[in-house]
Amino acid sequence: MATRSFRPRSLICATTLALGLLTIGSTAVAVPPATCSEVILVLDESGSVDPHEGTVRSALHAFLTALTDVGVDSAVVEFGTAAKTVFGYTPITAANVAGVFDPYVDATAVGDVYNPPSQLGAFTNWDDALDEVSQINAANGVAPLVLFLTDGDPTAYNLDHAGESGGVVVGGVTSEGVVRAVAEAEEIRAQGSHIVAVGVGNALTDASSVDRLKQVAGPDVYTGGILDLDLIDTVLVPDFADLPAAMALIAQAMCADPEISVEKSVNLAAVTAGTAVTYQVIVTNTGNVPLHDVVVTDPAVPGCSLIIGNLGAGASTTITCTSTVWAPLTNTASASGSDPFGTPVLDEDTAEVGLIPTGTGTPGFWKNHSEVWPVAGSEVLVGDWNHNWTCDPTETCLALTTEEAMAALSTPPKGDVTWNLGRPLVAAWLNVSAGNDPTCVVDTINAAIGWLLDHPLGSGVGGGDPAWREASVWAALLDDYNNGRLCAEHRDSGSSDVETSNETGEPTTSGVTSPPTSSPQPPDDDPDPGRHNGNDPSKQGLPHGKANGHSG
Repeated sequence: MATRSFRPRSLICATTLALGLLTIGSTAVAVPPATCSEVILVLDESGSVDPHEGTVRSALHAFLTALTDVGVDSAVVEFGTAAKTVFGYTPITAANVAGVFDPYVDATAVGDVYNPPSQLGAFTNWDDALDEVSQINAANGVAPLVLFLTDGDPTAYNLDHAGESGGVVVGGVTSEGVVRAVAEAEEIRAQGSHIVAVGVGNALTDASSVDRLKQVAGPDVYTGGILDLDLIDTVLVPDFADLPAAMALIAQAMCADPEISVEKSVNLAAVTAGTAVTYQVIVTNTGNVPLHDVVVTDPAVPGCSLIIGNLGAGASTTITCTSTVWAPLTNTASASGSDPFGTPVLDEDTAEVGLIPTGTGTPGFWKNHSEVWPVAGSEVLVGDWNHNWTCDPTETCLALTTEEAMAALSTPPKGDVTWNLGRPLVAAWLNVSAGNDPTCVVDTINAAIGWLLDHPLGSGVGGGDPAWREASVWAALLDDYNNGRLCAEHRDSGSSDVETSNETGEPTTSGVTSPPTSSPQPPDDDPDPGRHNGNDPSKQGLPHGKANGHSG
């Protein structure tokens, strides 16, 4: 399974959504996880909503769609002159949306339906609506969030205090109606619910009307930017046409969980150099919201990169590509995208292909078989131990074009022993890159690289030069490695293709002879015999970790 996607749970970046005098989500939307459980939806069904009932239905559908199958239960209260609980906490599942919520919203259900003006009367009774909420909290458990949707001021209130006769007072806006609604709201908050009022329509653009709504819901009015449902009390939507987008935004702020997953696999775990392998990349939207601008990038295998674009919740895309492997390769596919609010999501997965050792080859073998060189382009990067075709800061590399590498394998020394080290070094590196065990020559190869960086190929170092005494030891060790005498077997143990070097640095070819069992020893008159510990450049006094001008 791929690593989990990157998602900052505290913020969901939102797209800009203009809502009349207000901008919803211009920068980000917060996600308080506690709101993604129970919600009580309180719906204004008064007569003033009647001209906009189609838009309100669309807004409710947007809200329900965003919350389908994400673990939210919703109760619904409707109110006009009076209020009633339509149904208690009901899971917002696909089945319940189709069988319970949609028939109520679309007014196709048998029994209670949303159909302004309310069957309970055309006035606006905030007091009774909020009283229904407190009763739900008391009887069925406290909802973390109460979403109170209204398009105007309260024009009715209950006569239900001690000593009152009961019934409802209707008429214009009165301070008593506001006071009683505020008292109910305070009781709801004391129970543990947070009220977010959604004021919609031109009636609530008046400062006095807004103030009355704030008295009930709370003083913090959303004015754009970060919508944190734990901190915002009132959302104003002056134009009914913008209500569907606003309700979807609120639903997303409640429960949006954008997530992406990428899984990468390869058909062969290990191959010989030059073998084509097939990769499969599966990208899945594992979140609960659609994703857009989904892109897969795979720098090491560009054929697996793809611009997917949109990817719906639960949807997946499969990418298949092939690549020829010339060296052990661990490559990573990354998938990224954004949810409808701009929240970035990211995931990545890797696939590894190893090389099956083919046995070592001598310089003569590699000179005559350039078609199987384990290189991906026109460069032989000696010392690129992680085989990423780049000389990393921790590596010391000798960068040769394939033509230069062939010259190193082919050029007779003619008194210049730099070729005598270059020849076994290039062959040894091709053997390492072909998947053969390098453990016995890692330090020797690094030492030889350092020497050739100081004494470039073709620079005319003679066989009597003191510097060659050091380098000749490494040349002999690399010859042993290339001939299968050290930690890697020769590709054809019965072959007579065995190369060694004589004392003057001239190559010789002969039949298989008994290989030496130990590293060449320094001359008896060597003033510092420790310098010839052939496998440990730190004991050889050599430049190591030197920059080569080809670093990545």
